[in-house]
Amino acid sequence: MTHHFAARLGPKDGFEPRVPADAGRLYVAELDSLLRSGHGRTAGRVEAVLRSHGRNASVRSRDLLRLAVAVYCADLMTPRRQSYDRWTRHIRLYLALEEPDPWQAEGEALTRLLRFLTGDHWELDIRPGDPEPWPASPEDDDSRGFDTVCLFSGGLDSFVGALDLLSREQRAVLVGHYARGSGATSVSQAAVGEIVQDRYGSAHAPLLRYFVSPPRQPGRDRENTTRGRSLMFLALGVATAEAFGARRLVVAENGLISLNVPLTSTRLGSLSTRTTHPHFIDMFRGLLRAVGLEVELELPYRFKTKGEMLRECSEPDLLMEGLPSTISCAHPEAMRFAGAPNTHCGYCLACMIRRAAVEAAGLKDPTRYVYPDPSSLSGKSAVDLKVLRLALARYAKKPPRMADLLRAGPLPGTDDERMQLLGVYRRGIDELRAFLASQGL
Repeated sequence: MTHHFAARLGPKDGFEPRVPADAGRLYVAELDSLLRSGHGRTAGRVEAVLRSHGRNASVRSRDLLRLAVAVYCADLMTPRRQSYDRWTRHIRLYLALEEPDPWQAEGEALTRLLRFLTGDHWELDIRPGDPEPWPASPEDDDSRGFDTVCLFSGGLDSFVGALDLLSREQRAVLVGHYARGSGATSVSQAAVGEIVQDRYGSAHAPLLRYFVSPPRQPGRDRENTTRGRSLMFLALGVATAEAFGARRLVVAENGLISLNVPLTSTRLGSLSTRTTHPHFIDMFRGLLRAVGLEVELELPYRFKTKGEMLRECSEPDLLMEGLPSTISCAHPEAMRFAGAPNTHCGYCLACMIRRAAVEAAGLKDPTRYVYPDPSSLSGKSAVDLKVLRLALARYAKKPPRMADLLRAGPLPGTDDERMQLLGVYRRGIDELRAFLASQGL
């Protein structure tokens, strides 16, 4: 079954694809209504946030945002359980862009990138569009002098990345994203952003928090894996870098998470994202070069574990102050059923990696976990723990090999870089093993 998804560019775009009579057509609201103010909401819209800093998105970066937002919406609004294997979907995306030629030329590269990112089959039908013009923004002298933009998710890695970057360079633009229903993310971004700005000042570390959320579809279920969000978050970073004249986009993610190696053969369809997997980053860099977006992606922690990031953080006092406000949990909103919304569960793989890292760094963990004792888990809450223990038992007999890493995707780079990736994976596994041992497991 092919899911046909028409992404309209603006109110003047009346495009309707011709699809088989038995195929359902799914429309997203006009893309620019999700990016611009004056369409029922202003706070957090990309245009309004940039304009408040005297900036505007370039045409090429606007088209990247439209592509990314359309993918994000199609991903969220197409439940995987409707697919034959309850995972792999076939999505045909009809997309209007201001300058479609460079994107059409990269059609094959784009579909490969999307297939790796979401695990689905994609078809792209890119056409020219005629959007309402984005108003020019007056130059703001206070916003000059930024060479670097840093993604700032509200997570622990991005918090460490911002602290390390600002301690060296003193100036960087921080970029966050939140959506409808992502209360934990929004709260964490605001809380740790305030800590950073109290130390470095809002003029030196402006935090641009973008609200981009797919339109509500009454009566339709949503997909909860949200792999497509990764592309949109990167696109927001690239658009911000272009707007500020910055040439660097820093993505702070530890190597263990970036590799996203399935712990067992049954977890190849992991719910984890592939935002910073080396193969995806390599393809995304190539796409930026091909369409003329001159922003360099940097992943300074790709060869470090989460524990090593914490242990080597340049601002240990600020790290400890902000650590309990960062969010790592895979499903903090679900903790509302336990009476603790927007709180770490303590038992998902992301929580266990966080807890192992804090312990490996020799820190006292101030984070509140709804279920702090892994040995007390049962049922669905014990699934990640069981899978992790199986993987650790397997690795105890045969340490991780390059073949394990390649199960998650190709690894570009030199032989030395691939060996460094293997090393960081092994050390990350060792952190998890030490944590479980400390818990008597």
